Amino acid sequence: MKIMKNKIALAVIAMLASGNVFAQEAEAAQGGLSEPLLWIIYFVVALLFLVTYLLYKVTVSLKKYTKGAYETDEQKMYDSRSTWEKIFQVKPVGTDKDTIINEAHDGIYELDNPPPPWFMFLFYGTVLFALIYFVRYSVTGSGPTQEEEYLAEMEVVEGEKSASLESEGASVDENSVVALTDASAIDAGKKIYVQNCKVCHADGGAGSVGPNLTDKFWKHGGGAKNIFKAVKYGIVEKGMTAWQDNLTPEMMQQVTSYIISLEGTNPANAKGPEGDEWIPTEGEDETATEEDAEAATYALTEASDIDAGKKIYVQNCKVCHGKGGAGTVGPNLTDEFWKHGGGAENVHNVIKEGVLDKGMTAWGENLTPEQLQQVTGYVLSLEGTNPEGAKAAEGEKWAPAD
Repeated sequence: MKIMKNKIALAVIAMLASGNVFAQEAEAAQGGLSEPLLWIIYFVVALLFLVTYLLYKVTVSLKKYTKGAYETDEQKMYDSRSTWEKIFQVKPVGTDKDTIINEAHDGIYELDNPPPPWFMFLFYGTVLFALIYFVRYSVTGSGPTQEEEYLAEMEVVEGEKSASLESEGASVDENSVVALTDASAIDAGKKIYVQNCKVCHADGGAGSVGPNLTDKFWKHGGGAKNIFKAVKYGIVEKGMTAWQDNLTPEMMQQVTSYIISLEGTNPANAKGPEGDEWIPTEGEDETATEEDAEAATYALTEASDIDAGKKIYVQNCKVCHGKGGAGTVGPNLTDEFWKHGGGAENVHNVIKEGVLDKGMTAWGENLTPEQLQQVTGYVLSLEGTNPEGAKAAEGEKWAPAD
């Protein structure tokens, strides 16, 4: 029997060694072996372990049989149970009298009373879970680690943050920004200034560590575009933070507008002038007009928004208005003539609400507000393109009101 034990021990050692070899081969072959082949290797290793275990159980049983171990009352009682009862210890309560082990200990008889079935289900379930977990995370490496899960979640958050920034006014940048003059925008900008800028530029822009923002002198240029750029990208060599990672484009426009509104307020204890006097070039007006406000409300005109609007147009509008707005069933969108009025507001409202008596769908239920603005911007960009085979003019010539 000692020889048999030695053989079993050698077999187990051989199995472990072969498992390590397989693991090393699999690890070395990650770039060459396909995933199904790796799974086959793992399955073969597991099967070899199972065969070894079964051989061990057979050997133990033979040993008990040769020694007459199966003739005991306890063993006979165990053998009389079904496979289900042996595995999960399921049996009626009334059979407890049949489970008395016929071996007295100071006159006390012991029951063969195993743990309850729910406990056995839970135990075997944890074993099964541990095996699956081990194979997935330690053998195949197909499961993500905690670090990988964290990085994946952070990537999702960054994507959501980027989408939020785009939806909250990403069309505003240092090239297109204009100063807002409505009271709500100025108030919002003031709150942002107090929270983030006051520590360096003082209350009311009087200046402390940073320069005075209330006079006409600027180190990096005045006007909406230059101020927005300084807020967005910062002045790193001077210690000013780049706020583009903390504020949305809309918020940066609001704080820019608030700063511009401070000019000439002359607060007490204002810091002396720094930089050069800013004089806008002739004809330059960076204050938002009613027309600018309308465009911002009804149409997005940045190149990225125009491209997005074009995709929406091709998917939904091309079938009736033709390629490039040339017109087919629907009217030509590239000339100055409109059936229901031109301009950002009219075009936006027609797309949103449709023209039901003419068979045009109301797209307000199918497109987001941003998508409506994008496709409006694209349609407006088509004016004057004069595509080949364009449909004749329909409606009246559109001239914006003075």
